[in-house]
Amino acid sequence: MVTRVPEVLLRHRIRIEPYLADTAYGPTYGPAIEAVPALVDPSPRMAWAPD
Repeated sequence: MVTRVPEVLLRHRIRIEPYLADTAYGPTYGPAIEAVPALVDPSPRMAWAPD
């Protein structure tokens, strides 16, 4: 279930850069889209992937 968070609680601003492709020098990203409100958790966490 997805709930909407009130924008007043989203105190951080993030920029989204679209992924374009992998090149010989690493991944390339497109120009940043406008800054959007977000809530960022500063504590690091371990991410698990099936691979």
